[in-house]
Amino acid sequence: MEEDGYSQQPQRIMQPSLYALPKEMIELLLDATAVIERIRHDLQGEVLITGETTYIQEWKPIGERSMNDMGVRAVVKILNMYVNPESALTQLTNGEIYKTVLNLDYNINALFYSRGKEFEMSPNTKTIVKDGICDIVFFALKKSLNGKQMESLLKSWTVDEQRYPDMKKGGWKEAIIGLSPLKGK
Repeated sequence: MEEDGYSQQPQRIMQPSLYALPKEMIELLLDATAVIERIRHDLQGEVLITGETTYIQEWKPIGERSMNDMGVRAVVKILNMYVNPESALTQLTNGEIYKTVLNLDYNINALFYSRGKEFEMSPNTKTIVKDGICDIVFFALKKSLNGKQMESLLKSWTVDEQRYPDMKKGGWKEAIIGLSPLKGK
């Protein structure tokens, strides 16, 4: 039965959302180490610069260094335990994310206060640097809240398409022309 010229039987088109993305985009979404790499560059005082005429991105040491290379390596070693493919592809609850970030906060704090002089850190910036690291890790882990990121990447989505009964199959141009009030003129 038809109502207002529309077909009552919609067509369903299934498209897998993850597989429809380019390989580079999939790698970017699933690469947990990108967070650690960004923190490493930030601690070394490097800023990501994007070319004006090209799409080339380059890290340039134009920011202020937070610590020496020994300190950066120590932080990266700890971060590898918290941000990794296992943590990014899991189903963490809010409570688990907060507990994980509190543990990270405790461990980074202990590291900075026990070896801060060895890392050539300013005593005034220890808390600021620690809080920044924990915030970035928190945001990275929030992506895996209740497995929503993986669910959205793997879930197929549907499009309901309705056509006029006398309308032949065509692309979006034909659909617009078919619905136009000027169609018959």
